[in-house]
Amino acid sequence: MDQEQQLQNDVNENSIELQYQEQKAQKFEDKSLNEVKNEAQHKKKKVQFRYKEVQQENLKDLKDHFSKFFQMSVEEIKSSFEEMSLLLFNIKRIVQLFQWNQQIRHKWGRNNPSFLFLLVILQINIAVCYSLFIKQSLSEYLTCIYKLLAQFLIYGLIFTILPRLIVTRFLMKSEVENHISYIYSLDVFLNAYFVFLVFNYICLLILTPFWKNSNSFLIVIISSTLNLFANYRFYYIFFKFYSILPDVKKIESFLIPIGLQVAINIIMVISNHNYYLFMINYFL
Repeated sequence: MDQEQQLQNDVNENSIELQYQEQKAQKFEDKSLNEVKNEAQHKKKKVQFRYKEVQQENLKDLKDHFSKFFQMSVEEIKSSFEEMSLLLFNIKRIVQLFQWNQQIRHKWGRNNPSFLFLLVILQINIAVCYSLFIKQSLSEYLTCIYKLLAQFLIYGLIFTILPRLIVTRFLMKSEVENHISYIYSLDVFLNAYFVFLVFNYICLLILTPFWKNSNSFLIVIISSTLNLFANYRFYYIFFKFYSILPDVKKIESFLIPIGLQVAINIIMVISNHNYYLFMINYFL
């Protein structure tokens, strides 16, 4: 009987000890869980604070960039002319220049708005040339300039914000650590849009005197081909300049619109859609 009582007491003691250990383990687990939660919250707040700092730095850099608009030197303008030439004939070289510039300044993008200035002047000249060719009045000429610059502004907002958003949110490991400045996004768009202007507007205008019959099927093919090449270079430049950023993955997705553009241009040719006449009517 005494042995049974002793055995029962041992069982009770072991049960009490086991409950105590379980309670102790539960408290330790709760404490560890709280520590993990607190650490995660602290890390989240730190990332949010750093994100706000990055955004403020970007906005400040953008403001400083445009404040230099009326302080451009002749050398800066000359350098922008050289960059335009490289964009047409040697993209690899200008991509290297952007990389070297980042290594020197520790910032991506140009340090002056001279390229933007020249691009605006170029568009005004394009509008003048088209207006002279179509023989427009002064009011129509001003409307032509308005259309080109309005298109430039709309395209600029879309293709400066959207690619940057896609890359930072989906194609980069860390949006904060490897943030893309607004200036760099703007410069990539300006590079691409300049090439688009040359092949989509200037080349069409240069070939105009040689086209006696604007409704010929040959003009349909040539104008559609120029438009396709302009769009190809536009998206390819985005691909090249965003691919040099650190920790970027699957940037090949930037080339998808080229395939869509090929399909569109094939449909244009098959349906005998005259892109040249479309451009002339656009400026009327």
